[in-house]
Amino acid sequence: MNETFSSLLKTVESMKPEEAGRILKTCEISTLFVICKNMNPTKLSKIMAFLDPTQAQAILQFSVMQSNSLKNSLPQKVNNLS
Repeated sequence: MNETFSSLLKTVESMKPEEAGRILKTCEISTLFVICKNMNPTKLSKIMAFLDPTQAQAILQFSVMQSNSLKNSLPQKVNNLS
């Protein structure tokens, strides 16, 4: 993650959830995924309440897909633990 993106992410995380949600609502979904993927989960959960429900659902689906692809790339012994 580059310094500019890291700084932007800290700015979004420091905003009130409703302010961050209002700004993130206007982002393209691919941009929203990148931002959300790198956010603190606790802060993200508060912001998601202020996103469009379709956007929040897409973020959740993206997270699950990311989790599944990681799970599918792990050795079989590790996959058997879940």
